Amino acid sequence: MHNWMWGGVLSTPAASLLIPHVGGVGGFILTASHNPGAPKGDFSIQLNIASDGQASETVTNAIYQYNLTIARYLTLDAKPKVELDRPSQQQLGDMHIEIIDPLSHYVSVMERLFDFERIRALLSNGEFRMCFDALHAITGPYAREIFERHLGAPPGTVLHGIPLERFCRQAPGPQSPGCCRIASAFQRC
Repeated sequence: MHNWMWGGVLSTPAASLLIPHVGGVGGFILTASHNPGAPKGDFSIQLNIASDGQASETVTNAIYQYNLTIARYLTLDAKPKVELDRPSQQQLGDMHIEIIDPLSHYVSVMERLFDFERIRALLSNGEFRMCFDALHAITGPYAREIFERHLGAPPGTVLHGIPLERFCRQAPGPQSPGCCRIASAFQRC
């Protein structure tokens, strides 16, 4: 069994893109973004399959029914602790773990989907300005990598780009306080 991770967190789109990239059949994604579930409504478990994204209800219902038959599970005392903050190869019992850099793979996919050269020209023409408020979600490092490092947007274009637990208690959406912040930031631009 292989596990691929980075810093312990991935954006849901990056995780979905990595599943077929690493030859996986599927992957469980614990998401805290737009799929509230769990007793406190703060996360959910999503199963994505390599062929077409989110698994069908038929597949997830079959997994649920199988889970009802589980009588026991085993644990492993993880020593040494798995380091998640840099790309590496590690072993945990019989399981091989590869810690990857998901930003580079995600950026390469975005470069194939979008014309980075034209976007870079727009961002550097002196007439176009933008702000991207990541709301302290996991999108921050991806936005900073793409907009500021690859497309040449000025440093500071990405606001609130450091992921924080619970997104500073802000949910993205048109009624959120973040929209007022963005509007006032544009007025200052």
